[in-house]
Amino acid sequence: MSRLTFHAIIPVRNATEEELAAAARVSLPLQAGRRLADWFGDHPVDAESGWRSAHAQRDAAVTLGLVARGDAITDETTSRLRWIYEVAYHAGYLHTSEDHELIHRTGALSCAAERTDTEIIADWCRALDALFAHIQVHYSSCDLRKRRSFRSGSCCSPDMGAAFG
Repeated sequence: MSRLTFHAIIPVRNATEEELAAAARVSLPLQAGRRLADWFGDHPVDAESGWRSAHAQRDAAVTLGLVARGDAITDETTSRLRWIYEVAYHAGYLHTSEDHELIHRTGALSCAAERTDTEIIADWCRALDALFAHIQVHYSSCDLRKRRSFRSGSCCSPDMGAAFG
């Protein structure tokens, strides 16, 4: 009979701040959120006509590379835009008026300002916290619908799964 021996302590190294910042900078959701904030620009845009309208959604989707110019905007594209907006908003890349009717890029991002390591890690953490909260809400409501319907597989699939490729 062979005998396995385990170390009392398994050596683990925490990532350095520089490594975390590098990972945050290459994060596809943060990159897309930053590009969306840049698309909004520094001047307040009306949320209804400048973001929620079909024309604005198409323009944003083309700018973010979600669709090619002339392609149809699908439900999946709209879902991806919604998730990218959530990332941008919660990362602090977008600012809205109190009534959420005006949206613009946060002043700290003007002039293509580069984020410090500490700032980008904080952006990443806020965005991940928000996405986690949205997923929790989604799965909670999904579980309720599933229990009520008694049909396996009737639960909706999470929008975020396709949001970043």
